[in-house]
Amino acid sequence: MAHVFPVNKIVMDYELFAPCDFTNIQGAPHGYPSFFGDAIDGFPPFQGDNDFTSETHLQSVSLCISKCLPYSKYEDVKMKIFILTLSGDAFD
Repeated sequence: MAHVFPVNKIVMDYELFAPCDFTNIQGAPHGYPSFFGDAIDGFPPFQGDNDFTSETHLQSVSLCISKCLPYSKYEDVKMKIFILTLSGDAFD
């Protein structure tokens, strides 16, 4: 499933994450894994008007992060990935 923003632009575009405060996360911002661009395509998008709830979406994204990024222990990376799964009304 396609996402609203091209991944190669997102990874470098910290303006997208400007409303988020990651200053309490030690060492933030952390880099993305080298295979990040391929991995994000497998994550379920959420538009806010989908047939599933935001809670279901959060569970799906958490499962995908566990499978695709099992060694990522950095909360800022996980939160940015979650942001990238939002589109439409959910992103606004």
